[in-house]
Amino acid sequence: MKTVLFLILILAGGVSQSQSAEQYPGCLDSLIVPKSFTPNGDGVSDYFAVYFPCVPDKFKVVVYSRWGTEIYTSKFPGFQWDGKMPDGQDVETGTYFFRITFTYQKEEQEITGHLVLLR
Repeated sequence: MKTVLFLILILAGGVSQSQSAEQYPGCLDSLIVPKSFTPNGDGVSDYFAVYFPCVPDKFKVVVYSRWGTEIYTSKFPGFQWDGKMPDGQDVETGTYFFRITFTYQKEEQEITGHLVLLR
C-alpha cells in the first residue's frame, strides 16, 4: 500500500513551492519518490532523486521516455537525474516513466511509476 504525501517548501523571501510524492511502507515508510521536478537551475527540485530511509544492498533506477526508450540509468541510491539525455541534451517537458529495483535485507522490491519534468 502506498500513501500520497503533499510537501510544501517555504523558501527565502516567503516564496512557497509544493511537491507531491508517494510514500511506500515497511522500512520504506519514509521512502519518498517525487512525482515531478523542475531542472531549471533555480536550486529547487532541480533533480529527480529518491529519498531512502535505509541503504539498500542492491539498487537500480531506469528512466524511460514515453516511447519506452531508456534515457537514464543509475545503480547509485543517491542518484540525481538532471533531466538530460546521456549525450547531455535536455529532455523535453513531459511525462517520463521509471523503474526502481532494489534489495533490502534480502528482499527484492520494485517500484514503477511516472514523473513529470517541467522546465
